[in-house]
Amino acid sequence: MRCPTCNYKKTTIIRTRPDPDSESTDHVRQCRNPACLAIFNSRETVINTIDLSTDREIVTTLASLDINAVFVPQALARAGGLEAIRGEIIDDCALARAVKGSGGKVWLGVAADTVSLRRYRSFAEIGRIIARTAFSQLRHSTLLLLAALLGLAVIYLLPSGLLFAGAAWPRALGAVAWAAMTLAYLPMVRFYGLNPLWALGLPLTALFYMGATLESALKYWSGRGGEWKGRVQDPV
Repeated sequence: MRCPTCNYKKTTIIRTRPDPDSESTDHVRQCRNPACLAIFNSRETVINTIDLSTDREIVTTLASLDINAVFVPQALARAGGLEAIRGEIIDDCALARAVKGSGGKVWLGVAADTVSLRRYRSFAEIGRIIARTAFSQLRHSTLLLLAALLGLAVIYLLPSGLLFAGAAWPRALGAVAWAAMTLAYLPMVRFYGLNPLWALGLPLTALFYMGATLESALKYWSGRGGEWKGRVQDPV
């Protein structure tokens, strides 16, 4: 595995621990490039370090939080460290916001060699992932929830619905809109090596996400917000 910070291809496993949610093993590795000395786990959680013994606790904490991000120590310290995101349910976004707010730079991208060790064996498990944080991302606002659901419906569901309209021009408009969203989604489907036909399922994906987002709100209103592994992480 290459180091995602400097692209150096020689790395060494320095610690392993079982992942309770996976049959695999979670590896924490150290880059062997003397100019980099990055520590990262298989989920691409990275922190640059000079002294492994002093930063091991930080790396372990980031890995346990499942923060999928890369930060240098100076940026992390300037943002207030892990204390800055204590109590935040969306850890990686909160930490990126803190880094950016303290003058740091944030870059969002994808990596072809990123591998997830946590397996999701059903749509129900994927739905729980979304429901855990979706309403928190909407700042627990009913107005934002309605706006998000309406936006998803108009953008992703309406085009397919127009295909069943009686007049020809709404059907043509729906077909063009569906084709446009499919073509826009196709590069990401191909990036992950999936069958291109998956791009046609974007309306169903949106419907699934709408249901999970609504479930997130209902759980929050019932006092079970951010429910994960039997714990309520986002109480009213």
